[in-house]
Amino acid sequence: AAEEALLAEARETLREMLLVSSVRVEAGTPPPGEGRERLSDRGVVLAVGRAAGEKCERCWQYRESVGGNEIHPTLCDECIAVLEGDGGG
Repeated sequence: AAEEALLAEARETLREMLLVSSVRVEAGTPPPGEGRERLSDRGVVLAVGRAAGEKCERCWQYRESVGGNEIHPTLCDECIAVLEGDGGG
């Protein structure tokens, strides 16, 4: 669907705007449970859940990359890239 493609393309922007650790765009019916809200009659559903990974002590985002670096074991890959001058800020 066109809506799904647009949302998938804007995934990182949505993550930043919503101030969340991650955003997934998936087709299909979401599982039953709490944290779901229908946003339109076109079948768009927002589901909220706990992010995977550990909390980065610099950006406070939950990322699976935290703990993967021996020099900076409490930081995510994005923060390590910024600190080492390899990423944006």
